[in-house]
Amino acid sequence: AGLRRALLEDEVLDVEALWDAMDDFKQAMILASRDKYALHEAIASSKIGVILYKCLKMKDRSRKYFANAIQLALSLQPVDVSQEEWYKEASLCEQEIQRAAVQEEAKQEHLRRGKYMDRLKPEFDVLDAKKAQGFEVFVSFLLNNYPPPRAMPTSEEKQSSKKRLLFAIRAYHPDKVPDGSDDESKCKFYLYEHIAKLLNDIYEQSEKGATLDATSTEDEGKEGKADEEEENEKEEEGMFV
Repeated sequence: AGLRRALLEDEVLDVEALWDAMDDFKQAMILASRDKYALHEAIASSKIGVILYKCLKMKDRSRKYFANAIQLALSLQPVDVSQEEWYKEASLCEQEIQRAAVQEEAKQEHLRRGKYMDRLKPEFDVLDAKKAQGFEVFVSFLLNNYPPPRAMPTSEEKQSSKKRLLFAIRAYHPDKVPDGSDDESKCKFYLYEHIAKLLNDIYEQSEKGATLDATSTEDEGKEGKADEEEENEKEEEGMFV
């Protein structure tokens, strides 16, 4: 009755009545818990959560009451209370809180990233330009300027470009950066993230048929030209037989 009066009968929320209602529900929870009436305890817990979340705007405090109500509801199985208003309200409020938390974290991450993206933009521009010059130029630039923790095979070691590319993708994965909250660790993480993105783009293009280095294309061209010249010589020999 106190909660209904505080929410419905007054145009302005009666905060004192809300606290009184909360005290009543808390007492009900205590009695229900003592007498092992899980259903009544769950209902009272849900109501307290609603008061804290919707009326008093105490989101963090409300979560433990919603969680308790949902947990008690699950303990009632096989009795299904999922269609009860108090359960639906507790579940809906908990989902709203979780969504808000995810959105807030995404917002904070965007702000954090923005600071480092601005700082690293000149390096990103150089990396993008080197990548546009081909895989061998790009990977040589990486090795000279951002050597990975583990040595990467060079082209002289008879490793195929594809294998070297796959090694580079693993070596420059952001997860390889040690955890740290300092600026240097964060910068390195976002730098490796950008490098990994460029390497994965090269890999995707190679899967579509693009060659990884210019020498392969050049050699293929020479072989094709030699075959054509040999064919022409055979045709000329046939003319004079």
